[in-house]
Formats: sequence, C-alpha cells, structure tokens
Amino acid sequence: MLMPKLWLGIAIAVPLFASGGGATFDAKVNRFTDNNGVWSKAAEWSLNLPLDENKEWTVGWDQEVDAVTGASRFLGSKDPMAEAANASILDAIPREDGRSGASVASNVPVDGTTGATVNGGRKVELRASESFKAGFSREGRGGGLVFAMSHESDYVSYAPGAYLSWDFNERNTTLGFSYSHNFDDFIGNPPLAPGGKKNIDSYQLTLAQSWTATTLTSMGAHWMASQGYLGHPYTPVYTQTGTMLTEVVPDRKNALALSAAMVQGITWNDILKASLQLDGRYYDDSWGLNSATVDFKVLYYLYEGAYVRLRTRYYDQSGANFARPVYGGGERYRTADIRFYPFHSWTFGGKVSIPFRESWVEWSRLVPNSVNFSYDYCTRNTYGDLERYQFYAPDETYHQGLWVLGIRYAF
Repeated sequence: MLMPKLWLGIAIAVPLFASGGGATFDAKVNRFTDNNGVWSKAAEWSLNLPLDENKEWTVGWDQEVDAVTGASRFLGSKDPMAEAANASILDAIPREDGRSGASVASNVPVDGTTGATVNGGRKVELRASESFKAGFSREGRGGGLVFAMSHESDYVSYAPGAYLSWDFNERNTTLGFSYSHNFDDFIGNPPLAPGGKKNIDSYQLTLAQSWTATTLTSMGAHWMASQGYLGHPYTPVYTQTGTMLTEVVPDRKNALALSAAMVQGITWNDILKASLQLDGRYYDDSWGLNSATVDFKVLYYLYEGAYVRLRTRYYDQSGANFARPVYGGGERYRTADIRFYPFHSWTFGGKVSIPFRESWVEWSRLVPNSVNFSYDYCTRNTYGDLERYQFYAPDETYHQGLWVLGIRYAF
C-alpha cells in the first residue's frame, strides 16, 4: 500500500524540477523515542502546485508514512516483573470458555521489547496518512476542499472538509472558517480493546489582524462534537482487588478550544533581525477535562532566509470527571487511560534553517533551496508505574524526544 504512494509522489514531483511553475515540495524525515520504549521513524512530504499563471487555483498533497513499535500495547511488557503484574490482572478477567485472561494473552504475539501487539508476527507496525486539497484565491477571497485519510492495520479514518477566507480592511484583516467531519473506525481485540466507531464534527473560526509591518495578532475558536468511542484504552481498568473491568465512557463529547497568538518583529536599521511569537490555547469539554497551553518562540535571523529558533511550551490539564486509578465496580463511567488523567508537561526545542546558495540550486535541480533541522524534548510529571504502563523507574518522570530533518524545493 505504501510503495505505490511513494512512487506516485516521485512521479509527480520529478517533472516539476524543470517546470519553473511556482510549485513547492517539502520533505521531512523524523525519529521519535520515549522512555517507555516506544519509537517511530517517519517520512513526510508536501506538494503544492499552482494550476494557472496567476496562481489563483492550487492543488496540494500531504503524505506521511511511518514505522512504529510500542505504540499499541496489549498487556505485554519489557521485563519479567511487569509481565507478572500483567498476568495477575489478566487472571481476574472472567471468560466463558473457562480460561484465564493470562492464558489468552499468552497466545497474542507481543513485542518483548516494548509490549506492543505484534500483528501477523511483525514487531513493527506501518501506518500512513494523507490529505488532498484544492483551493481558489483571488483579491483576498478564497476557499477550498480538503480530504484526509489515515490507516493502520486495525484503524482507518476519513475526513472530508472545506474552508473559506476573506481579506478586508485594506487586506490587513483576515477572517477564516473551516469545517471537517471525521469517520473513524477501530477494529478491536476484546476484552481489553472492544473497538468501535467514532464521528467528529469540527468547526473553526479565525480572525487575524496586521497592525503594523512587524506586528500581527490572531484569535480563534474551535468547536468539536463527537459521537461514539474507539474502545482502545492505553491502560486496563481494574478494581482495588485486581478485578478487571470494561472501560465505559460517555458516547458523546462536546469540546471548545479558544486560541490567541501574537507575532512581533524586531528591526535594526530597518532590517528584520528577530521575531517573538506567543501562542495560547484554552480547552474545555463535556467530560470535565480542561487544559491550558502557552507556547513561546524566539527567532533570530542570521541572513536572508536563514534563522535560528528557540522554543518553550508549557501544557497543563485536569483529568476527566470519571478518570480514577481504581474503581469500586458500580460506577457508570470508568477509564484508566493516562491521557484522561491530570498532568503537566514542558517542551524545549530548537530549529536551524539554512538556505543554499542560488548558484548551487541553478547548478542542479537536485539541490534543495533550503534545509532545516530541529529537535524537541518533552518531559511530563507522570512517574514510572507498571500498572499504568509507564515502564521506567517510580522516581523518574516521562520524557520523549523528536528529531526532524527537512528540505524544501521551490520550482
């Protein structure tokens, strides 16, 4: 499935090297690791192509493929102590065939390094996602259609959408609106992951204002309404005595996210030398979970097209109303998924972007216009806990790292 898409991307992109038609092609490779033993290697590319001389009509294609292990856990582990804890929990699962949960789990192929389920005997899972878009823009008014897809061995998602934008106030103000609908389907593995379907309606309204040549602000509102649940808990639900319970969450969830951003350029002798960017976001949903995000970036411009960026991001969330470490068994809703628990995290990162000399690019179309490299390190205040599948020391907090190498071609 992945190879035909790769060759299709090459077949479309290569003729553009000689076209000079205003197209852009971006490609990235990245590697993710964390101290749970999860890793992934991904390749991404984005192609944007104007269809007319005035560049009013455009089409685009974004693609990502990755190989990951450790992301989808059954009840496996990477050490004997964790396996014993998993077995004691699984033994409490009542089954009609008389077998214990532990004996059932022993028949499921599991990656011994990370505890991930191994589909078809593979220790690495391949995933892919793509989106296609077509848009029109003229004199500050535009719109378009988008269709996104994502698929794994046990999961598929389709998301059609549309967007509109309007520039006014002498092109200093931009109003935008977008809508999308997700059709998600997860093929479960009972009893721990029953699977299911989920539909999501997403509406987003944005307003951007340019105050001066170096000052820009924006704000936005994002409303999401979902129905259904995919039934794929990261951690099993159990009582204090070790009895396994089925995860149960509300069938519907409504959520609202409000965001604001400011960009301020800093000039010296009428030359832009640096810029500061501050982003904030507040989220609240009907499950009782709310969160706040602050993201601060500083960019220093070395010379035309070259810059260094430093980043600090803070995230804090409450837990869902019904998320508990253990349950009594009579609760209406219950989940032990760590994503619904309270936590906060810090992210620190840096990026360098360097353009190549124009003479190099003219010498060969194979030379990209620019190359960039970035690294982000994230730490979260969740400590090692085998029962919650945090496979590291109890006095150690979770952390992850993401390396990205990217190139850009402009034709």
